[in-house]
Amino acid sequence: MFTPPPSPKPPPLEEIDPFEKHQVDMGKKSLPSSTEEEEKRITGRRMRWAVLIVPLVLMLITASTRYIAFDVAVDLLFEPPSPTSLLSPPVERKLFKRNPQPQTDASSTTTGIAFPSSSLTTSGSSSVSTATPTLRNLPPIPTSPPVLPTPFPQPFDTTLGSNFSTVGCENFFLNMTNTLPFRNCRPFSLLLQSSAAFIQAQLNITLLNNIVWGICNTEPGPAQCTANMAWFASSLQSSCQKDLADLNVNAVNTLRALQAYSLMFNTGCLPDPTTSSYCYVSAAVNSNPSDLYFYQLPLGTGLPNSTLTCSACSKSLMGLYDAALTNSSGSTLTGLQSTYNSAAALGDQQCGQAFAQRTNTGGAIGSQLGMACVLGPALAFLAWWSIVL
Repeated sequence: MFTPPPSPKPPPLEEIDPFEKHQVDMGKKSLPSSTEEEEKRITGRRMRWAVLIVPLVLMLITASTRYIAFDVAVDLLFEPPSPTSLLSPPVERKLFKRNPQPQTDASSTTTGIAFPSSSLTTSGSSSVSTATPTLRNLPPIPTSPPVLPTPFPQPFDTTLGSNFSTVGCENFFLNMTNTLPFRNCRPFSLLLQSSAAFIQAQLNITLLNNIVWGICNTEPGPAQCTANMAWFASSLQSSCQKDLADLNVNAVNTLRALQAYSLMFNTGCLPDPTTSSYCYVSAAVNSNPSDLYFYQLPLGTGLPNSTLTCSACSKSLMGLYDAALTNSSGSTLTGLQSTYNSAAALGDQQCGQAFAQRTNTGGAIGSQLGMACVLGPALAFLAWWSIVL
């Protein structure tokens, strides 16, 4: 019987063709273990989250850093902030001053305009002197009705013009400035920013003192005038919507002044405890213009970075401003909201910590740094989470 020979043994590994050996190895590698597959899936998820979250984190860090750095730098340098505005970017305002113009700091952002010397006619005399007054001859607050100029200074006596976006807004201004409810109230806020006759009156201290008395003693009284100005402010916003959106100077500045009527009535009539005269009259006489700049804060014009007098009147003004912003009605004082913090910081720096109250804001720098302390760790955690997920 025939017995077949034994089957040949497989050749040793070294005898296998190198090409076949390579194919065997590749076959083994093409079958990854479950652990390797899981690691690849985790890595893929990390990459996808990193691509989505890291750019977002970087954008948030950049935006928050720019916001905080800008505002903190403004407060630290005590630069007058851009008037931000009535829900819109700020509008440049020019500050009227008496002639001769006092020297101001070169860094001031407010431009002074001097009016030529002239005489003003009153009901009791044909002309008034234009001699420059001094602090030594300040007239006291009148105890009886003085002689008032006729006509009494009014806003927009030379500066209304016709530069309006709409006919409706121009008609509103023409009607408002010619109605008795507006003219009889003699708004200090608008006289200060748009009346050439009022600014010229600063050349004669007696005339200016009489005009301020007339501003503080109107018929109707302050309560009715406050209501009148609130009505005009509301009507302006409806009649001049496009002009406000276009940042028309007359529309924007007038709205601020109308909304600040009550506050600026109180500031214009504030008595100087050291001289028994009006604080505004004392400021107009002072050769240092910084006291006059305090009256511009509710109108959106900040203090220049110059030397302050640290007067009792300026301190009292800051107290009135703080109280107005703390009050619920302060939300309409957009001009003052944009200028108060920097003015308070400059006053605290030059006149001491007790010069200006900060109860209405809680401190702009502190709040921004507090936000940075909260936002910074949160963003860092978000970035870490996106990488290790």
